[in-house]
Amino acid sequence: MAGEWIPIDCNLGTKPEVMEIVGLTGQPVEVVGWRLIQLWSWAAMNTADGVLRTTPATIGMVCGGDESFWQAVAEVGWLTFDGKTCTIAGWDKRFSKAAKARANAAKRQDSFRKSRQSNAAPLRERDDSVVVRNAGPSPEERRGEKKTEEITLTPTSNGCTTKASSQPIAASASSDFVSDDPRECWEAFRDAWTACKRAAPLGTALNAIDPPRAYLDLWRAGDAKAALAALGQLGECRFFEKPISLSQFLNVWPKIETGGYRERKGSTSSKADDKPPPERWLDNYQPSNYRRPREVMELASKMKRAE
Repeated sequence: MAGEWIPIDCNLGTKPEVMEIVGLTGQPVEVVGWRLIQLWSWAAMNTADGVLRTTPATIGMVCGGDESFWQAVAEVGWLTFDGKTCTIAGWDKRFSKAAKARANAAKRQDSFRKSRQSNAAPLRERDDSVVVRNAGPSPEERRGEKKTEEITLTPTSNGCTTKASSQPIAASASSDFVSDDPRECWEAFRDAWTACKRAAPLGTALNAIDPPRAYLDLWRAGDAKAALAALGQLGECRFFEKPISLSQFLNVWPKIETGGYRERKGSTSSKADDKPPPERWLDNYQPSNYRRPREVMELASKMKRAE
């Protein structure tokens, strides 16, 4: 694990203050920089406010250099000696816990920005796919779906005219309709459901373009065409007293497709091989006369003695 740390500028060796210390002391820049790093590291472990109980001679014993070297550091404004104490300039801004917290936060923000930029392209592709998937029909498709029936007047022999349809209003309402797009299948099923009198009205959410989850499961199973055909037979089902809901229909449509629910609820149909109930009891099945408990016990004892 990482221990105590301090922030160091990358241009520490070229700062004007460092160059001035080099000129005052005659020490190489690397020696000056290392001694300053040693001072700041030692202070980070021993003070919280940047004030040390020390003298230039003590600092020299810990961080290297003599009194004149650290007096030169004080001359450039990075140290302030006051008797037996030494104050490091800019401590709250650079070396305090708050400053380290700010540095860590800036580092996290930088990492977050980089990760967001690297993931920007996949996110845009995903958003585009969501927009395409949830987009409604185009104006051309809507115009194609809302084609009105063209009526032509055909004259007859008696001088009257008859109306003839040249094109159906909605081909998707046919029971033979099938598509690879679940939304198109759902629109066809929804239109047929609305036209069926024995089907309960759909809610606002079910009238949306995207199909509900229950219908999606039906479509994935490959039963969309069969369910649409069963919906066309719902009008023949007299079993349901009230209009059937969509959830009920999705549970019972296979039986409707096979001819079930045609009779009214509670009605029984007679079969050819049903036998009428007997008018009287046969001798073999006629119940025996009632016996009192005492008579039953006496009869049991007689049968036991006979054995």
